[in-house]
Amino acid sequence: MVIIPPKLVSGFIEAQHPAIKTKSSKTYHLPLCDQALTVLTKRKLELSKTSDFVFPSKSSKSGYMMGGDKLWKEIITAAGLYSVDKNRRLRKHDLRRTFATWQALKGTDINVISKTLGHSDIKVTQIYARINLEKASESVQRAFEDL
Repeated sequence: MVIIPPKLVSGFIEAQHPAIKTKSSKTYHLPLCDQALTVLTKRKLELSKTSDFVFPSKSSKSGYMMGGDKLWKEIITAAGLYSVDKNRRLRKHDLRRTFATWQALKGTDINVISKTLGHSDIKVTQIYARINLEKASESVQRAFEDL
């Protein structure tokens, strides 16, 4: 999945629902949470006179950061999360899995989780359905409580 970087636009509309290009080259828009919008708005204000991009880059041809492995290593190292052990190292994909798990634990419908992850097949998302067995148990109990 490739994130198309939001440009600094009037009203910040583009950043509220940035475009995502999936592996299958489909584009869809995903809303951002309030915390992310706050960070992006702050960067917009700081960079509005020098760049059209929220994460500009002087070294890339595109003018914005491309987010490869080198950049990810810099980010997790700066955050104190880097591990020399590859099996314990935080990966970008771990963030997606955590996000989906949090959604499942909050009772989000599996179809919504699938859409937010950009999955074209619900079967790929089914792993998160197993996480929420407690909600399923509560649902069964509610279904029979009036009998």
